[in-house]
Amino acid sequence: MLAAGRDVEREIETACANLQNSEKILSLYTTSIIPQLEENLQLTREAYSLGEVGILAVIQEQKKFFEINEGYLSALHDRQTAMVRLEAAVGSALE
Repeated sequence: MLAAGRDVEREIETACANLQNSEKILSLYTTSIIPQLEENLQLTREAYSLGEVGILAVIQEQKKFFEINEGYLSALHDRQTAMVRLEAAVGSALE
């Protein structure tokens, strides 16, 4: 029974670490990466409207924005998966 308890404890610790890591990654996306990309896209659009850059620059910036948003959604999925695994390890729903 002692070995089973250690296994459960290890599973909970791993699930907690995965959840914390996922939350740090999401925080990076929401506090710095996505706001910076939104600003870059807006500036590129403004530069285009002023004739300073071509449409290709706008398209490239939009592509980068969509790719990063895909990464954000993947990180959000990873966080939800980590939460489910933690809830399974502790045997109850968490808030």
